[in-house]
Amino acid sequence: MVCVNDILAYLNEKGIKAHYNGTEELKIKGFSSLSEIKDDTVTWMRKYEESYKELALSGHNVLLITVQEAKKYLEGCNIIITDRPKMCFFEIVKRFFPEEKKEEISQNSVIKTNKIGKNVTVGDYCSIGKDVVIGDCVVIKNHVQIEGPVIIEDHCTIFAGVVIGSDGFGYYRDIDGNNAQVPHTGGVHIGKYVDIGANTCIDRGTISDTVIGSYTKIDNLCHIGHNVKIGKNVFIIALSMIGGSAVLEDEVYVAPGAKIMNQIHVGKNAFVGMGAVVVKDVKENDVVAGIPAKVIRKRRDDDRE
Repeated sequence: MVCVNDILAYLNEKGIKAHYNGTEELKIKGFSSLSEIKDDTVTWMRKYEESYKELALSGHNVLLITVQEAKKYLEGCNIIITDRPKMCFFEIVKRFFPEEKKEEISQNSVIKTNKIGKNVTVGDYCSIGKDVVIGDCVVIKNHVQIEGPVIIEDHCTIFAGVVIGSDGFGYYRDIDGNNAQVPHTGGVHIGKYVDIGANTCIDRGTISDTVIGSYTKIDNLCHIGHNVKIGKNVFIIALSMIGGSAVLEDEVYVAPGAKIMNQIHVGKNAFVGMGAVVVKDVKENDVVAGIPAKVIRKRRDDDRE
């Protein structure tokens, strides 16, 4: 059981502004979702809705994290008030109720590199080439293929079925007018704390590397073409395609099913809408949507949470 005062002390240590109203003796033993609240748990609410009040009061010893606007509707609840309830909730979960992880390298995988850091996990039936460099605390799930010159920095998670470092789809017409493959001599460089979702493919560069910046999160079933440069803290959501040599600057958000044409530049903090087809450059802070993608507004702070 975790005391609410310990939680508040941790939030203060992290610099997260939060104020508590409720029972000082409150203790919790886990976490739950708002739709299925369990006794003695912590949960969170983005904004107030009447049905949520009934849910919050239905449990015993529930700690609810929410925004200031909801406070007046939640008399009788134990609540932590913060401007960023989602962040606050998940910081608490990670600190006080962490998932147990076991570092293990499967004997069923083929690993040719000896450049592997500390506390690395590799699942079953993976293939990792001799030119791959893996940092500390990296988790590689089952059936992952990593080949060519690839650097994966610390604290990354590579989910099942991912392919990293294969040649991209690059061709030119030879002297006889036939399709000939562009040689791929570059690699892939993945920064720290990057997550790559299941069955995503990241192509190696032709001459220079394909680059994925630190803290970037890539969802399932995405394609990252050769020579792509992706900045820090970027989100690329399921079924998106980033064409070869495209550049995505820091803090870009690519919604599900979006397509970004090769050699396109997407400026810092831009937002590419669901299913958009981007055929021309996107400026910093622009929100684009549609086919072809057009600017519909500037990005707001509440687009981030």
